[in-house]
Amino acid sequence: MRAALWDRKTQLSITNPEASSWAFIVNETNSSEQTSLVDALSIQDLMEQYKLPMIDILKLDIEGAEKQVFFWLHRMARKRKSPHC
Repeated sequence: MRAALWDRKTQLSITNPEASSWAFIVNETNSSEQTSLVDALSIQDLMEQYKLPMIDILKLDIEGAEKQVFFWLHRMARKRKSPHC
């Protein structure tokens, strides 16, 4: 699977403005003109795609996408604590 982990389905552009071998910037985009586009999926998307009822352990290597992914995880944790679930 060639995809990035994000907080929702979208497309991301990957750029390397300084041309360093270790540095890159990931941005959400709607433009198809970008040269380095990658589809992005949420953890929920992956769970549904692979029919996983739950995840016991999750190891992430998400250089630069922590804010988006952990925001999604925070939202899911709050929903589980809600008495309406």
